[in-house]
Amino acid sequence: MPLGADGESAMGGSEDADDTDGGDVSARWRGPVVPGVDYESAWLEARALAKRFDALFEDLGLRGARIVYAVGGWTDAGESAVIVRGALPGARELLELLERGVRAAGS
Repeated sequence: MPLGADGESAMGGSEDADDTDGGDVSARWRGPVVPGVDYESAWLEARALAKRFDALFEDLGLRGARIVYAVGGWTDAGESAVIVRGALPGARELLELLERGVRAAGS
């Protein structure tokens, strides 16, 4: 993800953040803070959705060595954001699962 001039990513938080605990981003993925914007609600909403993604990834066998996980965060405007990240093998497997699902839904 490209960094802005201030060293922050477009989705908030520093690029070198450690996201290995999935949806829990208590000290990470916090974007720039503008007074009067409710970031906490956005983060809590995104975190809850990220945990649901992580449960699904676990059910699909995309954790462990093929780790794929979701991280809750917020945009500069204070809107909820979920970032899905993963190692290349897990990302490939997730893509293949989604493509198969789309093909099956179209039949």
